[in-house]
Amino acid sequence: LSKSGGTGAGTATWNLNVPESGLYEVCAWFSQGTNRANDAPYTVNHAGGATTIKVNQQSTGGRWFKLGDFNLNAGSGSVVLTDKVANAASVVIADAVKATKWPSTTA
Repeated sequence: LSKSGGTGAGTATWNLNVPESGLYEVCAWFSQGTNRANDAPYTVNHAGGATTIKVNQQSTGGRWFKLGDFNLNAGSGSVVLTDKVANAASVVIADAVKATKWPSTTA
């Protein structure tokens, strides 16, 4: 998904649907570029509520970008990205999201 900045009506939603409750590292993947938003708003819906993280997609893409560590309940959790950014001429990119349970077994 690639969307120019707007009012927030344009969204991408990833349902995390984790298999067991616990602490998870939540990350997003997107391609970076000079025309990207520098304040793309990702909202993580977790066991404790909702947390919005503004991400600079101009310089932090092309890798898994950590949104944070969140407690998720089994079968729940989501990440929502909207097009509500300060610069309406910028582009918001939605590629992928992942949740990895802690303690992580990957290095």
